[in-house]
Amino acid sequence: MSEQAIEERRVRFKVDVRKFAASSVVDRHIIFGDCYILDKDSYFNLKEQVADHFEIHPPQVVMVGSGKLGFSIAHPKRYRSFGETSDLDLAIVSPTLFDRIWEEVFKTRGRFGYWPGEDDFSNYLARGWIRPDKLPPARKFQIADDWWKFFDFLAASGNFGRYKIRGGLYRDWIFLKGYQNIAVLGCKSDLETPATRLDPAVEPGAVPPEPLLVLDNAPAEPVVSAVVPEVVAAEPGQVVAIPEIVPADVKAATVVPEANTNENNSNEPKA
Repeated sequence: MSEQAIEERRVRFKVDVRKFAASSVVDRHIIFGDCYILDKDSYFNLKEQVADHFEIHPPQVVMVGSGKLGFSIAHPKRYRSFGETSDLDLAIVSPTLFDRIWEEVFKTRGRFGYWPGEDDFSNYLARGWIRPDKLPPARKFQIADDWWKFFDFLAASGNFGRYKIRGGLYRDWIFLKGYQNIAVLGCKSDLETPATRLDPAVEPGAVPPEPLLVLDNAPAEPVVSAVVPEVVAAEPGQVVAIPEIVPADVKAATVVPEANTNENNSNEPKA
């Protein structure tokens, strides 16, 4: 597809991000919907080969990332177009496969002890996701070795283009959708950025000004939230203070920082 076609997909995606809840956007554009990089038959063929290898069903295999959408939605490369160096990222959803690999990791930990990446593995495990690049090294862990060889074989076949093919394993749909939901919420936040950050007068690359605070129930004219005594002379030798009272119950809105969603499904094997 051309860059123009990708831009059209970006525009449709942004329209839906504004229109629907994040969970609905995930279903419409990621879990379901057409695949950017592969036609319908090729996409099903890829899903079927992965499903046959892991003894699961094709609907349990979903392409995510820029290969599916035509552009990335992960920070900081949000909306970057799919390119020649991009990967095809697959999400596999299977509680049976997940638990089997988790059990084998537990047994391997008992035999070989701690491995570099174990802490990261545990962090992702708590989110219902097994990242193969965080597994014990392939020279110690047969499942990891088989995993990388299989996906390298798929890529080398040339049936799905000249791209690396990588996979991540989720225990249930709630975890996959929850992870993708974070990225979509980031897209929502970008589209709802205060107007001050979109000021065309700000040069590209310049630090934008601090966003203006939104005032609830504030009068049109500027006010001072205090009692300010103004000293004036009444008669010679006499001074009086005339207080100027103005509203002081103006509330400032809270500026919510954007969530960090700088992860993706791309990963590399450990030796």
